[in-house]
Amino acid sequence: MKVFAARLLVLLLFVSCLFVPAMGAHAQAISADQLKEAVEKVIEEGKLGNPQLGILIQDAESGRILYEQNPDLPLKPASNNKIRTGVTAMALLGPDFRYVTPILIRGEVKGKTLHGDVIVRGSGDPSISGRYAKDKSDLTWVLREWAHAVKARGIKEVTGRVIGDDDYFDDDYFGKGWHEDSRSEWYSAEVSALSFNDNCIDILWKGGKKSGTAAKWELVPKTDYIKFLSEVKTGEKNTGRNTTFSRKDKTNVIVAKGTVSSGTTTRDFTAIYNPTHYTATIFRDMMIKEGIKVKGGALDLDDDPKLKQEIQDDESTTTVLEWESPTLMTLMEAVNTNSQNLFTELMLKTLGKKIKGEGSFSSGTGVVMDFMRENGMAVNGAVMIDGSGLSHLNRTTATQLVKMLDYARRQPWWIGYRDSMTRGGEKGTLKNSYDDNPEMKKTGSRIYGKSGFIGGVVSLTGVVVNEEGRDIFYSVLINGYSCPVGTARKTAAMIAYEAARSRIP
Repeated sequence: MKVFAARLLVLLLFVSCLFVPAMGAHAQAISADQLKEAVEKVIEEGKLGNPQLGILIQDAESGRILYEQNPDLPLKPASNNKIRTGVTAMALLGPDFRYVTPILIRGEVKGKTLHGDVIVRGSGDPSISGRYAKDKSDLTWVLREWAHAVKARGIKEVTGRVIGDDDYFDDDYFGKGWHEDSRSEWYSAEVSALSFNDNCIDILWKGGKKSGTAAKWELVPKTDYIKFLSEVKTGEKNTGRNTTFSRKDKTNVIVAKGTVSSGTTTRDFTAIYNPTHYTATIFRDMMIKEGIKVKGGALDLDDDPKLKQEIQDDESTTTVLEWESPTLMTLMEAVNTNSQNLFTELMLKTLGKKIKGEGSFSSGTGVVMDFMRENGMAVNGAVMIDGSGLSHLNRTTATQLVKMLDYARRQPWWIGYRDSMTRGGEKGTLKNSYDDNPEMKKTGSRIYGKSGFIGGVVSLTGVVVNEEGRDIFYSVLINGYSCPVGTARKTAAMIAYEAARSRIP
């Protein structure tokens, strides 16, 4: 039941809530005094219970505070934590930064045979998936390109193994405070320097013609790496997909339960154990499909300490390809619109590796905290445990988040970063938040934000462009509400809406 509840709640992150309070009915510009009245009316009508609130609305140009309520109270940020990680990554790595994944061969090539191994050396690239393919369903296209590079060397046979090397980062795959019973959930995927398909496997479901019959399924990519046990049944028509997954820690036996609507086909996904071994396994499969015979198996280099030492001492390895990711600016869309936790955690560990020489959660968060201190963004009570905000141990303030955006706005990459956020009427969690009437839609199109949700926490931070064309920052942190989560999310969205209506004297 815990897994089911967690999955049900996290799905709310991707859909607009249906609750629409009787607020924001008019889109006329309002003064600062009217803004205070409007925001407090939104909060009152939201009937949030007795939560802890941290709210700040501030004119970006003058720095004038237009509205505030406990802006310096340290609260859980949920995915608004991604602003701290993302802005730091943009500043220190740069918008044009690209991850590079070397594909190496080790041994001697005689004729068309490699008497040795193929090695993939991870560097934290989060993009090795179908996300950036022309055909988004083609999950293995990157690994197929790697296979082509090996084949282009004239290699038709490999006597050794396909080895995954994730030593660029440490072996701490989960953030402190992440729930163990969520290991199979996409948002809690293991953080490895060598990652593939968001460290998940996709499942294609097809409901039967009759309710109660077993739903058909297919793994994408097809692999024996996991053992998949389905107890999913066909549900009634138009009931959608209601599935849960369970997997014991450090195993790949996945049990699926629930229902799928009759006569429908839908895609699902669940996190796997040991992404490094998983990536090496699917890469080996791709090599075989491309006509390369591989006699050895797939291996996580950490599982063979002796081989690991041999490879570290071996200076004869040859690079056959250095695979480059899209730019950091491009990757930021997955962070700020899709709220992809794995992307953010990989960026965090990359900061730790690049700046402090250690790819770990603690090193990465240390870089972010140092960056905030050095740029006047430190606040009392701030705590950073992970990059994504999944941990309930993180703390920040509305003031700190606005300061981060204020820093970003003064950088040449600001517009690209702002546009990577969810936007009213266009994309992400804010897409359908302002659909009540044409005036709301018009105003909503000027609202950009990063939303957040974990149990008991809703957050929304971003920037609006008012009718005068001025940028106005806002941050809304809601902790400990007792209303439905959809109501809390709508309340945050409507506070941003009121900020967009404000007029600067």
